[in-house]
Amino acid sequence: GLLESDGTEGRPVIYLTADDETAVVDITGGELRSTQTGTGSVISGYNSGVLNFGGDAKITATDTQGITIQDDIEVNITGGEIYVANTEHPGRTTAVSVAENSKMDISDGKITSTKGAALEVEGDAVVDIKAGEFISETSGYNAKAAVIVDGNAEVTIKGGTFTDNTEDGSVVVKESASATVTIRGGIFSSKPEDSLLD
Repeated sequence: GLLESDGTEGRPVIYLTADDETAVVDITGGELRSTQTGTGSVISGYNSGVLNFGGDAKITATDTQGITIQDDIEVNITGGEIYVANTEHPGRTTAVSVAENSKMDISDGKITSTKGAALEVEGDAVVDIKAGEFISETSGYNAKAAVIVDGNAEVTIKGGTFTDNTEDGSVVVKESASATVTIRGGIFSSKPEDSLLD
């Protein structure tokens, strides 16, 4: 099946918010699509709740992000595909954005952005990557790393394939960040800095 948002700016296809983690959304098939113009994402998560995304599920966005979570949202990605081709809004080109105190566990799946990073982690967010494909198709002067980390975030990479067109590493920590990144495995098109390798 297909769920689509093609109207009002900023309206997600799925909006997950609750007072605690008892709100659980499981997505294992079908397509979630956004063709609206403007800010927003296909799935937005605030406050609390749990999102499980995998199987044959697919997210497609032409001018918004794929998944954005913050506050105390937890997301488990076990498969599926997220594809973001944002051409109109350069500030919303990251396919998956994890912020504040949210948590994400990725054990499979494919995440692609044509104009930004596949995954950006910031704030005090915690992300654990065991496997999956992370692709940034940007090139030239605007080339982005597959994964960008900022703030006080904590990211652990145990596996996966990371592909981009940068020369500074497929996983990058912003200069102003005090984040912790630990890389124990994975395949990278551009080698991350030695300080990130465990």
